[in-house]
Amino acid sequence: MPFIKIAILTIFFASFAHANTEDIKFKNCRALSIFAESAMKARQNGAKIIDMYDVVKDEQQPEKKLMEAIIREVFEYPILQSSEHVELVTKEYSSQYFRICIS
Repeated sequence: MPFIKIAILTIFFASFAHANTEDIKFKNCRALSIFAESAMKARQNGAKIIDMYDVVKDEQQPEKKLMEAIIREVFEYPILQSSEHVELVTKEYSSQYFRICIS
């Protein structure tokens, strides 16, 4: 697991220290997972990295930093040819973020 994921998730959730209920944590992790899935789908559909950065440019910190890290990371994955592979990679990528977050 890349160190960047752990470091950024730590920063992200430190900002929610005052809101430590399990329900809020679940909702935040779910939102993170959905963003990761959307970013991977956009990458696999040929979106340009600059356009993806434009989508998050007005977000607040530390969420913006986390979203930008996810965007950079999805561009480390090649564009896959098979829709079945795209679906599998996207689900796995999204699930990985949720798993790390909820732990």
